[in-house]
Amino acid sequence: MKEKSVTPETELWKIMNSIITSTWTAQCACIIAKLKIPDYMSDGSKSIEEIARFSKSDINSLFRIMRLLTEKGLFTYDTKSMFSLTELGKTLQSDHPHSLLYSATYLCSNYHWASWGNLLYSLQTGQPAFNKIYGKDFFSFLDENREEAFVFNECMKQRDKNRINNIVDYYDFSKYKTIVDIGGGKGELISEILKRNTICTGVLFDKTNVTAEAYNNIKNYKLLDRCQIVDGDFFDAVPKCGDTYILSSILHDWDDEKALLILQNCRQTLSKSQKLIIIEKLLDDQFDSYQTKAMDIEMMLIFGGKERTLQEYKNLLSKAGLQIITMNKLDWLDILECELA
Repeated sequence: MKEKSVTPETELWKIMNSIITSTWTAQCACIIAKLKIPDYMSDGSKSIEEIARFSKSDINSLFRIMRLLTEKGLFTYDTKSMFSLTELGKTLQSDHPHSLLYSATYLCSNYHWASWGNLLYSLQTGQPAFNKIYGKDFFSFLDENREEAFVFNECMKQRDKNRINNIVDYYDFSKYKTIVDIGGGKGELISEILKRNTICTGVLFDKTNVTAEAYNNIKNYKLLDRCQIVDGDFFDAVPKCGDTYILSSILHDWDDEKALLILQNCRQTLSKSQKLIIIEKLLDDQFDSYQTKAMDIEMMLIFGGKERTLQEYKNLLSKAGLQIITMNKLDWLDILECELA
């Protein structure tokens, strides 16, 4: 039998076909995660009948999905018709040290999927597709939908776990007396900073619907005596109660106009001796960082925000009367230390 010849054209077809069908695999992996099937399989191999009973799934449909994911390396399937979880598949377990369970659950949610389905709207208007579909911005949507808010917050918590360790391992916060985490969410970053730097005190500043849960987290860390919780909105003002201020993964949520307003409010709070620390993942000027550039499209579609290059941050900071004095490039993020211009 004559072998089929491999030409540059057929190789290009394979690559492009893989790109345009990747959403099929992604949705299958995400729905398996949402059903907590990897957690169920933590104690060993399972038959398709067992997995179907656990997940309340149609057995034939489930088998077809797991067959595809076996091809992609999430499972193995043996001669006894048993599925087993691979090391790759274990990253969708809730207790994995680098778990992507809630990232997958968030990404396969109907509201998120619908936004990507309306990419053309954002392309043509420059506006977030999410707002068009739901008639409100993403954070207002979460305020009204507790289940979706829980999944998104857990997604952020899992994503931030290693990121926070990276920040606190690298950056010396001990030189500051009182650190204010602006938009600090549930308090994971400020808590880790205070745990590692016992001479510091902290302030967590965020909206009221967020700080209630932050209080419990900070209480569990036994840090209430060193961490004050202040309710407020960084679009209105930033509290004057620290000698350094942190904006961690805040500015990329917003367009230039709103990001500038946040920076201007920080500028109103800072004195000459105080610092503003911006923690973001910068876009490289070159076309060599897929993950950050893909996240930039996510920000465009869902939030109306954007990832930015170093020069774009310099331009925003200059308009706000601020300047970068040091830049620290870590594996997963960048730390910009800023002061009054």
